[in-house]
This record gives sequence, C-alpha cells and structure tokens, in this order.
Amino acid sequence: MNYDVVVIGGGAIGSSAAYFLRSHARPCSVCVIEPDPTYELASTPRASGGARRLFTLPENIAMSRFSIEFFRTFDETLAVDGERACIGWTQQGYLFIVPPNGVPVLEANHRVQCAHGVNAVLLDRAALKTRFPSMRVDDLGAGAVINATGAWAKTICAMVGMPLPVEPMRRFEHYFESPSAVEPLPYVKDLDRHR
Repeated sequence: MNYDVVVIGGGAIGSSAAYFLRSHARPCSVCVIEPDPTYELASTPRASGGARRLFTLPENIAMSRFSIEFFRTFDETLAVDGERACIGWTQQGYLFIVPPNGVPVLEANHRVQCAHGVNAVLLDRAALKTRFPSMRVDDLGAGAVINATGAWAKTICAMVGMPLPVEPMRRFEHYFESPSAVEPLPYVKDLDRHR
C-alpha cells in the first residue's frame, strides 16, 4: 500500500506529526513505523517531559507557545469515546544554572524571549539495523518520509545515503522525594553539567 507520508518513529514527535497530518483541513494518508510498540526502549517515556519557550529563535518560541497551549487542552482534545487521555500536565517553570562565561549568552537569549512575549526572568542503533536492515525510501511507497527517530535519526538517514550531524547526548536527571510538602519547584537545568 502507498501512503502520502510515512513517519518513522512513533514517539512524541512521530505521533504528533501523524496526528496533525491526519487532522489537517486536507488530511493525507499516513503510516507510522514504530519497531517498539511497547515503548520499552523508546526515549519518549524516559523523558522528564519539559516544554519551554526559552529559545533563541522566534520560530522555536512560536512553536513552543503552540505546543504548551496544546498540552493545556490535551486531555479533552485527545479523548476517545469520552475517555480522557490524562498526561498530568503542570506548569512550574525553568531555572537555568550557567557558569559565569555563560551569562552573556543567557542575557542575549532573555532579550529575544521577552521580545516575543515569553514571561522569562533572568536569574538504540543496533536494534534499528536489525529491524530495517536495508530500508530505502523507494521501498516505503511514500510521497514523503518524516524521520522522527530522535537519537537514531542519523542511522535512519544513513540508510538512504543522507548524512545527518545528529549525535546522542548523555543526560543526567535527578529525582527526589520529601516527607513534607514542598512548594512547586522549577525544572532545573545545569548547562555546565554535560559530561
């Protein structure tokens, strides 16, 4: 069967692409390829789920503003037969921690963010090869292909001879619980902790 669009990767980005393509005023046929339907090894359920507008490009800020509004109404928008799709969305802000030499960059970003209405205050590769050993765009019978495979995007692009400068990055997340109530805290990002 031929499709207008094939989306490779059924996580948050791939599912979002499929949803908006199908709900467009002129919907097209879409096929989502997800080699791990249990999402046991996927990145989406492992993510801590932050959505921010703290970017340097107006386009990224606009996309984030749209996304945040979509998340606010997610439960109702994606309800199926009256059953709401609860994602537990809460907004608590971001706190960026930067070394002294990162302050000028943060200040420049802050100016762009404020100019665009942001309320900012300045203070697995082997598995894919096993499942798709010799995939080619021509084999998919698609008018377009969306590569939504995140850290594996480079591997998928290599299958069609396209170089892509995407490399997985190691991230550190820390989680804590308190025996007593704590006020809502921001999402803390330490930009100097990248090793």
